[in-house]
Amino acid sequence: MKDEQIQEMIQQQIVDCNPRALFADGFEGCLLGCTSIRGRTVAVYSRSMCIKKLMKDGMDFEEAVEYFDFNVESAYVGPNTPVFLDLSVLSEGSF
Repeated sequence: MKDEQIQEMIQQQIVDCNPRALFADGFEGCLLGCTSIRGRTVAVYSRSMCIKKLMKDGMDFEEAVEYFDFNVESAYVGPNTPVFLDLSVLSEGSF
């Protein structure tokens, strides 16, 4: 199964659970799955994959992080807004 097919399956699962769920435009391939927040299913994206996508599109690391933090992650557009999972703390040995 191709990555695009997996992404489509994940997106369809989210829509089946919450037809009003929102998705992050331009971050295809960064969708990990879903979670429930206050009984509402929302999309979950990888923060690091989103930043890598921005870098692939031409930004350097600092620009990508600043753009992502300000324009994507902090953009709350209601209870169906996607969330962004930061797995970097797992690699820092914080346990």
